[in-house]
Amino acid sequence: MGIDGDYLLPVFVMADLFRGLLLGRLKRAHREGRITLAGRAAPLAAPGAFRRLLEALYRKRWVVYAKLPFAGPQQVFRYLGRYTHRVAVSDYRLLDVAGDAVVLRTRGDDVATMTPEQFVTRFLLHVLPQIGG
Repeated sequence: MGIDGDYLLPVFVMADLFRGLLLGRLKRAHREGRITLAGRAAPLAAPGAFRRLLEALYRKRWVVYAKLPFAGPQQVFRYLGRYTHRVAVSDYRLLDVAGDAVVLRTRGDDVATMTPEQFVTRFLLHVLPQIGG
């Protein structure tokens, strides 16, 4: 299917929305001092440099990768439903929680052990962002 294909959502609109949301949050985080500009990013700490970068990024045409789902639209809704109607980790999957390790059951009944930091990082990958906030 080409760029003019019939998608669930218009890809150019998705690209513009994503660009606006991401750059808006980046701008706010910078304004609030929640971004550290060090190493190769240190030149962006100069007065006006970060603003000029954002302006350039706003002018760019962003690309959203969209294609037909292999199993059809119903598979897309089932996939999205897992994120909108379930928690990322059910209680029964947590086998042990200690100060230095989290043990949980994975798919296929395997067991994974990780640090609490690794667990929180992976867990947060499943948290949907607040829209417009």
